[in-house]
Amino acid sequence: MQDARAKEKALNTRSLHGQWKNVKMCSPARTREKCKNVQSRTDKRRMLKNVQSRTERGDHMAANLEKCTAVIVAAGSGRRMGGKVSKQFLELKGRPLLAYTLDVFQNSQRIDEIILVVGKDTTDYVRENIVEKYGYTKVSRLVIGGTERYESVYAGLLACVDADYVFIHDGVRPFVTGDIIERGYQTARQYGTAVCAVQAKDTIKIVNEKGVVSETPIRTKVWSVQTPQIFRYDLIRKAYDTLQMFDKDGITDDAMVLEEMGNSDVHVFQGDYFNIKITTPEDLDIAERFLEKKT
Repeated sequence: MQDARAKEKALNTRSLHGQWKNVKMCSPARTREKCKNVQSRTDKRRMLKNVQSRTERGDHMAANLEKCTAVIVAAGSGRRMGGKVSKQFLELKGRPLLAYTLDVFQNSQRIDEIILVVGKDTTDYVRENIVEKYGYTKVSRLVIGGTERYESVYAGLLACVDADYVFIHDGVRPFVTGDIIERGYQTARQYGTAVCAVQAKDTIKIVNEKGVVSETPIRTKVWSVQTPQIFRYDLIRKAYDTLQMFDKDGITDDAMVLEEMGNSDVHVFQGDYFNIKITTPEDLDIAERFLEKKT
């Protein structure tokens, strides 16, 4: 029994002695060197973190300095609606459609200014019964549009002052959201272009003038385009300037102007299936149900 205890004590002594030897093998100079290396790695990580933080703050500051102007087109006559009142002035739960659209851009922290494009006979009505009545302080000016949408958009672009990015939006898309505006801005800031769109749910057919199907596009590659369509101002302005020298037939949206007249790729970002355009009486019925669901 005593022999076993003596052996165990000897083993423990050797073990401790070995650990002490291992500790003593790290000389003071080597220990200082190790500490220095650890400190150096810590300093590098701290420096990289500081650089990243400054970069992020710089990007945030740059974004805050960029002027974002919304051009909201509300000059249409509403022929397809079939009534005497232009569709943008039709009431939805006691308020004009255009007011719901303006609410979103007025309340968006991203938007600095709103250029509102209206018909030549509706300027006073819009100013008194919509802009002043509902307090849209971001509306800096009312601009008279043209008979075609591209004419109205161009009038709005010409009225922009010192804009870095322009958000072109249909006045009769009242269900645009702040999230859509922000997603679009981030896409436009990365690529210079950002077109709100959703993937087509239905199969699309290309039909010729005889009513015969000539092509069926792959559905996963077909997107239904909405607004806002967001561009770096210099890109879209140059494209629209160039358009004035050419035939404008067939121009149906702003992205198409850039596709035809510009040198930049047009990027899409995810829109929303609720972001519908009110064009027909059926659309108005749908909009009322959407609004009931929201409230």
